[in-house]
Amino acid sequence: MNSTGAAVTEGEAAIVVDGVTKLFGPLAALREVTFDIAPGELVALLGPSGSGKTTLLRVLAGLEHPDGGRVLIDGADATGLRVQDRQVGFVFQHYALFRHMSVFENIAYGLRARPRRRRPAEADIRRRVGELLDLVQLGGLDARYPGQLSGGQRQRVALARALAIEPRVLLLDEPFGALDAKVRRELRRWIREFHDRTGHTTVFVTHDQDEALELADRVAILHKGRLEQIGVADDIHDNPASPFVTTFVGETASVPVTVKGGRARLEGRDLRVDASHCPDGPACLYVRPPDLAPCDTAEATLIGAISLLRRTGAGRRAEIAVDGAGHVVEVDLPVDTTLRPGDLVGLKATRHWLFPGDAE
Repeated sequence: MNSTGAAVTEGEAAIVVDGVTKLFGPLAALREVTFDIAPGELVALLGPSGSGKTTLLRVLAGLEHPDGGRVLIDGADATGLRVQDRQVGFVFQHYALFRHMSVFENIAYGLRARPRRRRPAEADIRRRVGELLDLVQLGGLDARYPGQLSGGQRQRVALARALAIEPRVLLLDEPFGALDAKVRRELRRWIREFHDRTGHTTVFVTHDQDEALELADRVAILHKGRLEQIGVADDIHDNPASPFVTTFVGETASVPVTVKGGRARLEGRDLRVDASHCPDGPACLYVRPPDLAPCDTAEATLIGAISLLRRTGAGRRAEIAVDGAGHVVEVDLPVDTTLRPGDLVGLKATRHWLFPGDAE
């Protein structure tokens, strides 16, 4: 699919991941992962530790070879190609810069390392490095060494070095992971603007959902080596495809319920939710604090007692033990709320998700 959700043919896609499986002994790090990336698209691989996102990025780079499936780049099968033959740029989390080399020499390294017949002339190397220094806004710092730069500057040098070889695809492995929060935010905005200027097809790995949803054209969520969902930020957040995506994206609470005849029940009470799509049996109701509001118990989706009330910025966050069943949901309240711990309150869900089976 492309960034609009429409299907992309192999000839149109910059990258096709087709049924990729990767094994490490008995462990399947990737399980038949399939999706495609349109030319010029910025895609985030999002998931918790151990989900397979970095393994997938390394498969795209040629640093790992899949045990099943294939990878196509610009319509050509790249599955068996060596790293140096794929023409991809790779930016590591910890920069991987050569400390004994200047900024100029770090950026020029990929060009100088080419075989003699493919190596540009020295004048062309100097011109290319100069252009890249201007592009990443580091003009005039070419003689400095990595130890003389800030973390954000070192990451820009790493990006320029990856771009020096004129890659078909740019791959970034947790590019902001080694930076403090303020620099992360600044570099995040810069990367998005940089991508829009250059138009490189880019894939980046992150475990930060805000980062992925803010930066990427589409987000691919992985869990236990499987692709759970891929889509634009609104689809991922508002229309999660599985219980895992529902709980991983946003602050989500789960309440186990029982479905029978299209009705969801909790502790013997019918809930005001549509359960017509769920088979009879155990199910789980998922809700988020912004989608809950206090209401009269006769109109409530959920009913419970306030167990904790705490201040959060401009408002208050209430923890509510639902229906005396020991399941806690949270709701945002105004700072001047008259509700207090111990009060019984009804909650109306303006949005919810119901999936068959037990909670993730």
